[in-house]
Amino acid sequence: MRNPNFLVDLPALARISDLERELPYKKTWIWLAVRQGRFPAPIRLGRGCTVWTRSSVEAWLAARVVAATEGQP
Repeated sequence: MRNPNFLVDLPALARISDLERELPYKKTWIWLAVRQGRFPAPIRLGRGCTVWTRSSVEAWLAARVVAATEGQP
């Protein structure tokens, strides 16, 4: 949905606390998976403000579901 206060549509963003609440993982696992390249990389907006685009997390989750249903790890 377009916000009339912005010139462009901004992507939906999630902070680490949002991910912990919505996914079955804690922040320790999420950061480890980011470092290992197994979870989408975050975007650093500024000091102490790191976010993920919801679309990247949703795509990662969809790929995990497909892999699980195909019997792959």
